[in-house]
Amino acid sequence: MKTLKNLQKIIMVTLVFAFSASLQAKPDFKSEIIKFKVQLKGFTVGSILMRTLIVPKNRYQINARVTSFKSMKKIYFVQGSFGAIWNYKTKKSYLAWEDIYQGTSYQRRSYRFDAKRTYVNKHEKTFSESGYPHNGPLKKNKKKEYYIKDPAFQDLLGVFYQLRSQPKPPKKGDVFKLKVLPAGTKKILYVKVIGRKTVKVPALGGKRRVFHVRTGLLSANQKMTGGNIFLVTQSPIDMYITDDLEYIPVQMWTTVPIVGKVYINLAEYIKK
Repeated sequence: MKTLKNLQKIIMVTLVFAFSASLQAKPDFKSEIIKFKVQLKGFTVGSILMRTLIVPKNRYQINARVTSFKSMKKIYFVQGSFGAIWNYKTKKSYLAWEDIYQGTSYQRRSYRFDAKRTYVNKHEKTFSESGYPHNGPLKKNKKKEYYIKDPAFQDLLGVFYQLRSQPKPPKKGDVFKLKVLPAGTKKILYVKVIGRKTVKVPALGGKRRVFHVRTGLLSANQKMTGGNIFLVTQSPIDMYITDDLEYIPVQMWTTVPIVGKVYINLAEYIKK
């Protein structure tokens, strides 16, 4: 379970900040394609693809896909998809879903949100090995349905849109604390703006001014225990996001179980 949550932390911070960083009064998330490469010790070992589109009833849909390359599958298997339908008037998700393998874990979750509660449906498996294929006996195979009474909790993608829709751009030292449901469990997402700097971003044609942002999940005693955004991580997730109206995440880095320090770098950004 820890291993899977660590995969969700990187991918969900990739999602949460590919968009959560776009703090515009009138959000424009339509028709975006964002591609990332996942790198370990200088080698590309996987990819992340994110797309957004408009759907009826004042909603946007975001879909994300994370893929491990063949060289990594036998060592540490990471693969799956995430999605959400988000209402840009209420600034909340209507539906969300996750289907992800990370190391020894598999989790499939769906969420349905209304004005009073959140309905959660999840199926979890724990395998004997972290690589693929999973040939050994299952250590766990569990299904569960329940609801959370507090309507303030959101999926990680929904929170990302909520952050991106703030009326004012962030400043150094700004801190956001938001109620989130990584793996269907109630947590607080902690987001802090560390500062600004200039970095090289080849995918955007040269140097860019960026915000340095750090994010993680807070435990009951308010200590940061790690991150969660597609990948569950052992450390907080640091990232650079462009200091402009797009707030594009251009680089993220964190520590993943078994694997070690991983970088997620922007490979391509398209807005139609």
